[in-house]
Amino acid sequence: MTHETRPPETRMLPFSEVPKPEAPPRASPAEDRLAAEAVSFLSQFSLLDDRIRCRLRYQAHLKSLAFRGDLAASAVIRRLAETEDALDRDIDRLVDLKDLILQLLGRLSRPEAARLLAEIYLNGRTVSQAAAQWGYSRRTAYRLRRKGLAELGSLLTEGGRKSSA
Repeated sequence: MTHETRPPETRMLPFSEVPKPEAPPRASPAEDRLAAEAVSFLSQFSLLDDRIRCRLRYQAHLKSLAFRGDLAASAVIRRLAETEDALDRDIDRLVDLKDLILQLLGRLSRPEAARLLAEIYLNGRTVSQAAAQWGYSRRTAYRLRRKGLAELGSLLTEGGRKSSA
């Protein structure tokens, strides 16, 4: 019985000799700072949106109190007017902020990163949900998000320098 040997290119390597895959590149500390600045900026949208929802609930509560007659009518009317004024200011800020965010996202070099960031930060989707919607793998979506946030942070920093100069 003859013993066949495999050619060297097809022989099995012991586990210790198997080449390790390269780790995905990590973001630099500068990219991390830029991304953190972008996340902080984009988070203002959801915070303002939450404040508006809270004020709308408060306004509905005041209206229910007015119909029940629990408080003096003048106090309810005064509080309703204050709430409406604050709501109008917040809604104006929200619209302005959304316009600014969309303008900045439009300046990103990767339209797919801009779409993904808009889904996550303006429409409240998770990265996984946005990835599924646009047909990306989760890994690709996280990579696009990281690069998009770093670029957006750079735009914000650049804009801050221009306005302070």
